[in-house]
Amino acid sequence: LKVEDQDGSFYGAVLEVASRTKDWVHVAVPFKSLKFLWGRDHKLDLKNTKRVYIAIEKTLGGRGRLFMKSISAGNVFPKEENDLMARPSLIEADAKGSQGIVSKDGLNSEEILKLDWDFGEGEWIQIVFPMDADLSTKDGIEFSMSGEGSSNLLSFKIEDQDGTYYGAELDVMSQTEGWSHVRVPFKSLRFFWGGDQNLDFKNIKRIYIALEKIKGGKGVLSFKGLKWMRRS
Repeated sequence: LKVEDQDGSFYGAVLEVASRTKDWVHVAVPFKSLKFLWGRDHKLDLKNTKRVYIAIEKTLGGRGRLFMKSISAGNVFPKEENDLMARPSLIEADAKGSQGIVSKDGLNSEEILKLDWDFGEGEWIQIVFPMDADLSTKDGIEFSMSGEGSSNLLSFKIEDQDGTYYGAELDVMSQTEGWSHVRVPFKSLRFFWGGDQNLDFKNIKRIYIALEKIKGGKGVLSFKGLKWMRRS
């Protein structure tokens, strides 16, 4: 996605979905995630936007068809910050061939977030939840998950506005027997990289649930009941 303003400044972002999908995939692109590409003054004037582009760039080449529906601009974040299942989610993967498709399903009226993953020759895949949140009154995150396929490492990461990353490895692998309940207290997180090494819980930019290669292969991860652990 690329955005051009009236003076010819171009900002953009690579979408976290490839041109071939198994089904409909919801895509949300927060404007704050856009990076300068080229043009005049390195400042995108969103009050004077000239054009928006959705581009496809060659990796494997070939031919195909893309279908899009319900394209709209607006506030992509739900007002209730605790409703993580309602938030748009994206996919990030390394450049070595890892692929993932995220979708939502219903099971007995309960919403399920699914990740169909395939490592290929790659090393990692992750679900990204963009946000602009104050989590200083929260104790952590909890959810239930189930996994099919080969066994690989799962981790949780959180990023603040200056690019400081904290995280922790989960106590459950990507292959499970039935549903497992997962709790990640924020006090268990440690510094990973970036920023100023101090995580600002009042200004959180993204959270991630990441899958890292041990055995590789492919499989499906399902999540339900994602919510913050509130302080008592």
